[in-house]
Amino acid sequence: MLRRIRPPEEAGRFSILHEFFEAQVDTRPEAIAIIVEGRRITYAEIEQRANRLARYLYNHGVGRGSLVAILLSRSLDAYVSILGTL
Repeated sequence: MLRRIRPPEEAGRFSILHEFFEAQVDTRPEAIAIIVEGRRITYAEIEQRANRLARYLYNHGVGRGSLVAILLSRSLDAYVSILGTL
């Protein structure tokens, strides 16, 4: 999948998932990031939801170094939760 999105010479450019994701949001915000349950979700939509979750967690005392458990089936919420807790 990464090979289709970026050429091989850029494959090692990002070492952290959220860095790769943020780069996609910056360059292609309206591109389809995932298709979940037949719904197409853009990078910008996922970023907005992940940021909302991150703010919620921060406002409730969760910060850098905190442990956050995520127990969800494959869904949009699962992807958002992973990115929102990074």
